[in-house]
Amino acid sequence: MIKEPDFSNEPYTVEKSEEEEGLYIVEGPRIERMLGYTNLDSEKGFEFFQKFLKTNGINSRANCKFNTS
Repeated sequence: MIKEPDFSNEPYTVEKSEEEEGLYIVEGPRIERMLGYTNLDSEKGFEFFQKFLKTNGINSRANCKFNTS
């Protein structure tokens, strides 16, 4: 099993796109560093990054922050 690097103290922002409905922009050193460790071209790499977003609450933060329904 691959151990995920700890980027928990690094900041990131989540913003709703003004140009495209349902699109969120996640930026910051925390995200950029994690992407540097991840091969999104492979299925495992993509799943690894999805897990990172979920375990760090980034997915739920975007859904809770901008859910208007």
